[in-house]
Amino acid sequence: MITVSQLAAFDPATWRSSATWSRSQGKTAQKTQQELEAQAAAVAKAWPSAVGQLAASVLRNQAASHGELATAYGDGATVIDDAAAGMVDLRAKIETVQKTVAGEPYLDGPDDAGFVTSTFPLSLTKLIEYLQHLTLARQLTLAAREVLMQADGRDRQATLALLAMIGIDLPPTNDGPIDLTDEGIRLQADLNGQDRYGDCTTLSTLIGIAHSDPSFIREHLVWDPASGTYQVTLYQDGKPVTVSVDPSTLPTDGSQQAATNKPSWLSIYEQAIQQQFGDIPNGQFEDVPIARITGHDVPLGPPPSADDIRAGMDKDPPAVITADTANAPKQPDDVDPAKRVVPGHTYAVTGLDSSGNVVLQNPWGPNGGWHDGKYYPGEVHLTPQEYHRWFSNGAVLNPPF
Repeated sequence: MITVSQLAAFDPATWRSSATWSRSQGKTAQKTQQELEAQAAAVAKAWPSAVGQLAASVLRNQAASHGELATAYGDGATVIDDAAAGMVDLRAKIETVQKTVAGEPYLDGPDDAGFVTSTFPLSLTKLIEYLQHLTLARQLTLAAREVLMQADGRDRQATLALLAMIGIDLPPTNDGPIDLTDEGIRLQADLNGQDRYGDCTTLSTLIGIAHSDPSFIREHLVWDPASGTYQVTLYQDGKPVTVSVDPSTLPTDGSQQAATNKPSWLSIYEQAIQQQFGDIPNGQFEDVPIARITGHDVPLGPPPSADDIRAGMDKDPPAVITADTANAPKQPDDVDPAKRVVPGHTYAVTGLDSSGNVVLQNPWGPNGGWHDGKYYPGEVHLTPQEYHRWFSNGAVLNPPF
């Protein structure tokens, strides 16, 4: 997480410079697009033969690809500029917390992690004042931690936008408009942002499979250049079914890549499930989503323990683990903002951190999102005790899928 000292020292100049560079690249791509379109028109006019028209078509396709680059660079620049402005606002908020603490004689902090402590001495004769200072320290801690969590989201947002721009290339010809290399599959899983569909269990399962065995995605999502569609293999009653998805007709309010709002292979999968099984009800916690993707029935059980998670992640390829909060107790309002988990929601369990905490990925995307007036992060680290308190169910999909 971003620290207090890092946020207080934030200088937006570097981020804005990256946005300027991105816009410059976009203008160059746009100019190339216009030149290629002019060449295509000239070739089509000069050579009316089939070969000449084919050459013109190739030039038009190249022009369209550069047009996509121009759009992506422009969108990336906007994301980075917005993130920089947000960081400046958050810097002002953390400075306000620092000034408030500095004006109180019995408060220290916030430290780099955002914690404020009370130094008011415990006294039975001044118990009320002691409790008041403890309460104020707690309130300021929560405010600082909320700011740091949002700053972390802004930093991740800008970083992912920059990575998306650096990694931009012409669409692969063998896999259609979606990058289906191992790295591309995993990056799109990390960038995925759930939208209006209540398919968190489906998305969390797909995210886990992407990091475990990306070849499964390639084998079940195949580009057909003749029809311009992806042929997606799903499973119904344990038997494979093939669904054709036209990537040019995807809904704009389905899952997208969080950095660029462009469709991904998860968007294709989501649409295939919509076409085959109908609208997805909000909050799927049964084993059906896993069965639709893999053909394997995986019953829900208690959330796997830390030892189970470690053993699953040590497999080659690793297991796919999901956990949900369907029937878990509601978190208290004063829980650390960095540990908030969405009620009635499924997360992908991605492993354990160096401190033994359970790491969970929110399919809403790396920047998290809002629900009932609260911000929920894109990734949470919970102690095993917190994890078992706030998660009610879990599923483990062991390879081979």
